[in-house]
Amino acid sequence: MDSTTGDNCLERAGGLPLAMSSSTVADFVLDDDGSIPTWREARKRMCARISADSPHSPRFGPRWAKQARARFLGADEQAREFCQTTGLLTFTGSPYLTDNRDNLIPPCSFVEALTASRSARRSAFRDVLGDAGGRWVTMRVVGAHRSGYPHEHTVVASEAQLSADDFAPVVGAHLDASPVANKGAHGDEAIHVESDPNTDEMTGGVAYIAPDIPGVRDVLTAEQSGRTPAGVVDEAEHRRRTASVLEATGTQAVRIDRAGVDADH
Repeated sequence: MDSTTGDNCLERAGGLPLAMSSSTVADFVLDDDGSIPTWREARKRMCARISADSPHSPRFGPRWAKQARARFLGADEQAREFCQTTGLLTFTGSPYLTDNRDNLIPPCSFVEALTASRSARRSAFRDVLGDAGGRWVTMRVVGAHRSGYPHEHTVVASEAQLSADDFAPVVGAHLDASPVANKGAHGDEAIHVESDPNTDEMTGGVAYIAPDIPGVRDVLTAEQSGRTPAGVVDEAEHRRRTASVLEATGTQAVRIDRAGVDADH
């Protein structure tokens, strides 16, 4: 989806109901009468909750984002010690119900369809990396297209030597299990593999996807400018929209899996 199409889609999707059924949405996201808010309204409410004074750490606020970033950096540090191969895999899908570009899928329903392949992907990763042998770490993050619809990235660090072809079963698992996945978006460009990576700099994949964690981009910007971070509230509209869908559906934004590596390292 190019940036122009993404901008147009972002504008049109703002007025969409968040989901086709209220059962897809957390109760606290619904209107007072139990009806489903629009995507734009849900985003406003999420930002208000994050901005409110609270002893808790709401998802995608600055404290949550800092903790998520720290987990990611810890996994990255582990991977530098042993990795012989790094990989960056992308998983996406079409937000349209039909070939008619005006017929958009409600965002929560899209997230359900996109993430329907998670279990199959995770199993395929474990099979591929287990068969290859050695230690490994995978880091999965939900990112935001310019349209506000999400996609997912997974960074892989393996002690074994692997090629892009080795990850074909993982992409195949997504194509088979996600109703919105399409082959056109999952060719060779969906997989980037680097053998014998420079472990001083690590792969560009970690630097590329870590700021996709909702709120982390703002935390990084705030550190550079010396201001107080606000989390995803201060990020671009498409990122706030994606975060609001993750909040409404309770979808996991970050996951780190390991084998042969101490999770508390």
